[in-house]
Amino acid sequence: IDDVSPNRGVVPLPNLDFKFICADSLTPLDEVHQQTLGDDPNLEQKLATLRQKYFTTSSEDRKNRLREDYEKLVGSGPTLFGESKRNKQLKTFHPLASNNQASFFDVHTMFGLDNFPIVIGNPPYKVLEGKDSEDIKNNLRSIKSYVYAVDSGKLNLYRHFIERSAQLLLGRGECAQWRAERVGYQQRCHRRVQGAGL
Repeated sequence: IDDVSPNRGVVPLPNLDFKFICADSLTPLDEVHQQTLGDDPNLEQKLATLRQKYFTTSSEDRKNRLREDYEKLVGSGPTLFGESKRNKQLKTFHPLASNNQASFFDVHTMFGLDNFPIVIGNPPYKVLEGKDSEDIKNNLRSIKSYVYAVDSGKLNLYRHFIERSAQLLLGRGECAQWRAERVGYQQRCHRRVQGAGL
């Protein structure tokens, strides 16, 4: 401690506002980087730069300005030429808004990491069937990174959460899941995920 230095030489903790998020963890960020004429080609980099600056600042005025700049970027609507699916997804990530859910989950975009060393989960044992679940099933059908296809009829979200957890892990990371022993296909699910090299 240095009594003559600002804040007595104590470095404040970083701002963790961007580290607590609410997102659709089953939906990855769209991999297609093709942009429409209306897309901001530097949107991802601008958002990442603002998040990094916010993380390290200790000035309340600067934090407020960075919040405003971030919200301007994600709050801008599509142009006359529309926008790509990837840009639409990026604009749903409002971590400073307490009642917002991003329509995707991406480790690099949201945390600046490639993968996690550990994933802990409590996957739902929710069977999707009927007209109420068609949007969710159609979304899962459109994600090409899943080993399990979403066939017609019933679908238990359990297997997609297990598979997504494996995708988010570092090479030899640890994955812990709460699971019900009565789920009949859980062993097949784990073998299939392991067999795919996940």
